[in-house]
Amino acid sequence: MFRLPTISSLLALSLLCLAATGAFVEGADEQPGDGNSVARKISVDGLTQFGEPTFPKTPIVLKNSEELAKLITDKKVLDEIVERVDFDKEWLAFFRWNGSGQDRVTVQVTRDEQGVERVTFPYQPGRTKDLREHAALFAVPHDVKFGGDKPGQSPRESATNPQTTPPGTSDAAVSKEVQQVREALATWKTLKEKHSGNYSYKVRFASAFGFGSVTTIVVRDNQVTERRFVEFSANPRPLPPGEAPADNGWIELGKEIGTHKQGAPGVTLDDLYADAEKIASADLPEHERRYIRTDKQGLLTTCLTVDTRIADDAPTKGISIQEIVLVQP
Repeated sequence: MFRLPTISSLLALSLLCLAATGAFVEGADEQPGDGNSVARKISVDGLTQFGEPTFPKTPIVLKNSEELAKLITDKKVLDEIVERVDFDKEWLAFFRWNGSGQDRVTVQVTRDEQGVERVTFPYQPGRTKDLREHAALFAVPHDVKFGGDKPGQSPRESATNPQTTPPGTSDAAVSKEVQQVREALATWKTLKEKHSGNYSYKVRFASAFGFGSVTTIVVRDNQVTERRFVEFSANPRPLPPGEAPADNGWIELGKEIGTHKQGAPGVTLDDLYADAEKIASADLPEHERRYIRTDKQGLLTTCLTVDTRIADDAPTKGISIQEIVLVQP
């Protein structure tokens, strides 16, 4: 009698196909020296307290226990990692970043046409607006080459964008944040003049519970001319037969701007940026953290503080922009 394949048999077949193509994905921890050539994640508590947060694309590479000790200054955490790594056969890739609570960095090994295995670390951005501290550590065999951008060579060499200020930050570090904001605002002034005040930007809200919205503000000649709003849900309600979908958005033009209570306010970037330097230089209570981020254009997209006492949908104060699009005059 013909039988349909079981889920377990299909899963096993999928894994065999992956192995045949030389592609592997993140799996459970393995013990060093077990002969497995697959890169693996090392799960250790407390990694977020080490290193400066950077964009989760290029790892800090650690080739030996001395380099690891410069980064991991807590002996308990250091010893736990050392017990699970064989530096004679492996090197470590360390990521430290701030982002959505749903952010993930995984590991993948592929084999090129010459048969050389190369490792990359795909970044999967989360959809929620909450800002969380993340860290990830991977062990990679020596014969597997790094296949992404040039990795960092030292635990001390890390970008400052995005940047977070922990409680008790020194005046020098705060000044660095203020300088970062000032540079971003100077870039904005130059680009705004170049494009004659023509641009649009999006403000996105995403709840940890699966719903959210996007507000788009359109600015022409330094004046807000349009405001658009769209709601979304990760788990939309199934519609009964014959029922039309609900209207989940609206558009405001001209004098209509501001008539709806939903969405981000219809203001220019100049209005949003007015308090940025004040936010960057403010003294923070113990339960708050500050986040500063710029985009590839050098424009300020995040300058806010977060109440760390709340796990999901924590209240924020400041600027949070998803995207800025400059328009040619």
